[in-house]
Amino acid sequence: MDWVKVLSLIFSGLSLLGVGYLFQYLWRTSLEKRKAKSEQAQQEAKKARQDETREVFTECITPLNHRMDVIENVLADMKESHDAQRIGIQASLRNDILFAYYDCARKGYRTKDDSENFWDMYNAYHQLGGNSFIDKDVTSWFRELPSKEEFNRKGG
Repeated sequence: MDWVKVLSLIFSGLSLLGVGYLFQYLWRTSLEKRKAKSEQAQQEAKKARQDETREVFTECITPLNHRMDVIENVLADMKESHDAQRIGIQASLRNDILFAYYDCARKGYRTKDDSENFWDMYNAYHQLGGNSFIDKDVTSWFRELPSKEEFNRKGG
């Protein structure tokens, strides 16, 4: 009978170990399932946030794209207007430079103020892209005019 008790104890111990293993297996499986569900829920929540962000972004960007188109059109109009103003200012300066030269040529000399005014207009004209007979002819004609002092010394 001692052997029976020993065998009984061994089988009882083994069955307790088996039950423990079974509980451990069930517990681990349950945890893994909860973890998988949690990860899936996190992935779904992340995707939902991304979709919401994409939707908000699209709602914000669409009006901005329209505004950018409007701004580009305004800038194009401003550039066109600026170009027209530049051309007009060039023409006005060209006329004023000619007038300043003709006025000095009529007098027969140029004063210091005439020279300063002429070269200020010429520099502005040139910076605006002016490049015509003013560069080739009028500036050399103006340089050839005597100063008022030279004119008076020659007995003008």
